[in-house]
Amino acid sequence: MFGKNPLFIYLLSELGVTLLWFIPVGPNHQPFYRWLYQNIYIHAGVYFGSLLFAISVMLFCWLVGYILDKRKIYVRV
Repeated sequence: MFGKNPLFIYLLSELGVTLLWFIPVGPNHQPFYRWLYQNIYIHAGVYFGSLLFAISVMLFCWLVGYILDKRKIYVRV
């Protein structure tokens, strides 16, 4: 999957993580990125939670690439 749309998946990962910093949530309006880590992934421990967070972002990008590949959509420059 990653070899079919590598540029699109790279831009998706960079843009997606950047946009998560600009979405405020919670009573003190902290970034969604931080809220997600502190409320879900931190329960697995600091280091393992960070690993799980990184793997989940990678799996999301893989899922988008998989859907694009199944529909035979290829982004080319």
